[in-house]
Amino acid sequence: MSGSRTARVLQLGASGVALAVGLAQAALLRADVAFLADIVAEQKAILQIQLEQRSIDVSASDPFGQVEAAIFNAADRGAQQDPFLTQLAQSLSALPKASKTSLQDLRFDAATGSLTVLLTAEGLQDLQAAESALLAAGIAVSSGAATRTDAGAEVQLIIQGEV
Repeated sequence: MSGSRTARVLQLGASGVALAVGLAQAALLRADVAFLADIVAEQKAILQIQLEQRSIDVSASDPFGQVEAAIFNAADRGAQQDPFLTQLAQSLSALPKASKTSLQDLRFDAATGSLTVLLTAEGLQDLQAAESALLAAGIAVSSGAATRTDAGAEVQLIIQGEV
């Protein structure tokens, strides 16, 4: 009986260790999700400030299509010939309307006139199609290495504008 009892204690101990490891992984996953949510919130706040500074009446939390339309309308109104808006409008309008890409990050460097975007899509072919569409529209673009992610693929594009 003593051997049976020892085996049972070892089995319970192993189960406890497995449970502890599982709980630790769940805690790490929760921390990752919270961190990513903070990054998204920060980027939305930056976009909202940019929209407000340019008197564009739309929320960064609105669906992408509404934000895109508001930016186009502001560019059409000649919104102070803002190089950021002009370059963003030209770039967005060059992308295929049925594009399966999503904009994850957007940065503009006024000193160099470069617009850096992080695009994600289900596959690499969608990202290549987006880059090809920009090039076909005469937009100077260079890309970093495309990488696979859990959700598909992503690539950073640098779109060079006029300074």
